[in-house]
Amino acid sequence: MNLPSRHSLLGKIILSTSVAITLLLAAAGWFVQDVTRKVLSENLRNEIQGSLRAYESLWQARADMLRSVSRLLSNMSDVRRAFQTNDRATIQDTATEFWSRIAQNNPASHSHGDSGDVFLVADPQGEIIASLGGSLPDKGKFAVVRDAARRFPDQSDGFSLEGGRLFELVVTPVYVQTQGGSGLLNVLVAGFPVDQQVARDLKDRTGGSDFVFLAGGFPVASTLSDAETRPIVIQYRRGSGVQDLELPGGREFAVLGTTLRDLAGAPAGDLLILHNFDSIGRDLSALQTRLFLIWLTAVLGGLAVSVLLARRILRPIRQLDQAAALIAGESYGAQVPVRGDDELGRLARTFNAMSGSIQSAREELIRRERISTIGQLSSSRCRTSHTA
Repeated sequence: MNLPSRHSLLGKIILSTSVAITLLLAAAGWFVQDVTRKVLSENLRNEIQGSLRAYESLWQARADMLRSVSRLLSNMSDVRRAFQTNDRATIQDTATEFWSRIAQNNPASHSHGDSGDVFLVADPQGEIIASLGGSLPDKGKFAVVRDAARRFPDQSDGFSLEGGRLFELVVTPVYVQTQGGSGLLNVLVAGFPVDQQVARDLKDRTGGSDFVFLAGGFPVASTLSDAETRPIVIQYRRGSGVQDLELPGGREFAVLGTTLRDLAGAPAGDLLILHNFDSIGRDLSALQTRLFLIWLTAVLGGLAVSVLLARRILRPIRQLDQAAALIAGESYGAQVPVRGDDELGRLARTFNAMSGSIQSAREELIRRERISTIGQLSSSRCRTSHTA
């Protein structure tokens, strides 16, 4: 089959149709992709906000558990009697016994791995009397007690960086009745370290968001690899909104940060909640594939319909063109079929009428020429006869 020339009317129709469909679908595709990306990005930000609320709920539950256990210990008469002896060995043994017993009877205390739980007893000045867990200092003064003292007799909780590790701590004062009224006997400090296990536990419980804990500007726990964590920490700026960060390899993350406060209310670190744009990229790639298939189908379908309609429309025009060529070659009887009462039908009738008029005029001209020739011959004969 011969392809239509780009100079032919059919070629121009096909070219204009394909260009129009391409431009229309390109504009529609850009609009759809832009709207889709905005919707997906907004959904991702909502997921991050939801992860933040889930983190706050889980963390509040952990702090409530620590407060409840510490308050329970502080109210036990056996514990108070042991504390009143001021004997370090007695206090150590009593604290170990009761803390172990309460921790075993509270499943919530194992949600992050009970091997990391810490517990210590200090005097009102912060001097450490007994320390359990091995992750906190076991002697000297503990500054956290001093920071929490301004809120006594209420409990205090917050984050603290100890020995390069970040801890969530709850400080509980232990009071006894004296002749002068209520007196501060000792202070209980309970908590757990913020480590990789805690970060992974948060990720599992919040629908897959990644977490990075910062202290002193450095990551102390992260669910991401070191290669991804470092550039994120460098680019992150403390703020209240969601930030879009791009890693050197081109991977993008939406990051929402929240400040971690110490027992005095000052910033002790940051928690970064992250969600990558991988799912958005996959969704947009799938959308682009669908749009390409739609474009290809539309172009092929549009061209097929255009060719059929153009051929139907151009057939009478081609017949008119051929008939006009015949008339130009002095075939004055050329006629074209008349189809319908539309513009092409009326044009065909007009052409046929014109062709008939030309043919009639031609026949009339020939008839007159013949009559003129016969008249001239008759006149010539009469003159010849008269002369003779």
